[in-house]
Amino acid sequence: MQWVSVQAVAGDSTSSGVADFAVTRERGGFRLIGYVRADRGCVDLRAVNMHLGTYFSHDSIRRTCRAGQQVQVNAWTHHTDVVLTAIVDGGPDWDSKIVTLTGG
Repeated sequence: MQWVSVQAVAGDSTSSGVADFAVTRERGGFRLIGYVRADRGCVDLRAVNMHLGTYFSHDSIRRTCRAGQQVQVNAWTHHTDVVLTAIVDGGPDWDSKIVTLTGG
């Protein structure tokens, strides 16, 4: 089992949050179980495909926009990396560190 904890904070501090979850291997992909919490604004936990040090596409795993709200995560993905994104209305979004899933 792999434990992942990521935090994202927008540059203008309008949105921030954390995600904590366990990762296991399942059916040729990964099972994520844990939570996402928004401290301010909106945050989105995303499964991504990395290419040349950046990502071009993503699947939203769990999003919340209510300050202090903690939402449960129980999702399967075939993607190999995850990122928590702080969403900024009308501006650039801010990403946490990108974590490679191993499940072990």
